[in-house]
Amino acid sequence: MNRDEILAWQKDLIEAFGVNTSRRPSVLEDLFIHERLAGERFSKEVIGHRLLTDAFFTFYAETLIAISQYTGKRGWPSTYANYGPVVLMYQTAFRTLRAAEVVSHSGYFYQAYSQLRSVKDQALALGAVANKQTTLGELFGWVVYHEAKQLGDDVAPDQREVVRRRMAAEKMAEDFIFGKNSGLSADAVSEMTRWNQMFNWESHRGLMTYFRETELLADANVEYSFSLHPSYDEAAVGMFVNRSNEVSWMIHRVMPFLQTTDMKFNNTWISRWELLDRSFRMMLESLER
Repeated sequence: MNRDEILAWQKDLIEAFGVNTSRRPSVLEDLFIHERLAGERFSKEVIGHRLLTDAFFTFYAETLIAISQYTGKRGWPSTYANYGPVVLMYQTAFRTLRAAEVVSHSGYFYQAYSQLRSVKDQALALGAVANKQTTLGELFGWVVYHEAKQLGDDVAPDQREVVRRRMAAEKMAEDFIFGKNSGLSADAVSEMTRWNQMFNWESHRGLMTYFRETELLADANVEYSFSLHPSYDEAAVGMFVNRSNEVSWMIHRVMPFLQTTDMKFNNTWISRWELLDRSFRMMLESLER
């Protein structure tokens, strides 16, 4: 498309839907208002979660910034071949956790919950690597490329084998943390398996959102009012807040893995880590009361 065609296409959209860069149609403005109101109520209703989450994000961000500044001056640690990729895994988890927070503050609690699935997977992978149950090479399929390289420069790695090895490493990490190799009781493994599956329910087809809407419809004593607006739903809020605290605690528990022999965390970092660790435990143990 040339410039005139692009301008004509943009004009058609403006005329058909009333949108432009400075003004939105009333239906979108109304939606934005309800999103903001749902987010404001969320912040007021879950003060403890808000305080803990903000403290954790502060600690998390400051840790990654300090590592960035350190490695920017001295380079990646020579004795840790995969330190850079590990740091990028923490960075990826940070951004996804933040995305979940942003989505929740627009009132989309189940959608925010679905974002936690990938952070959970990152935490499981990091935990398995930290405990030497698997390697980054297995988790990312790099070993297949290495094996192909050993056979000759003209040998291409089997992409299906890359995926197979990666999935096998992920399953190994899962089994080590809460599966058959975790040492947990059969009942605990069953509960953790269900906990894990529930992330998939929302991530695939939005089933948690759908089932909640059907539940609300079934419970309605008056005619069901269909609405696109997000609302403050205690069931959805509870689901997101509890899983957010759990997944954040998982990441928090593997953050000491970022230390190296050349870059030790100081006493202030340790005391703040311990405070957050106690706080996460307190929040989650309160669910049993």
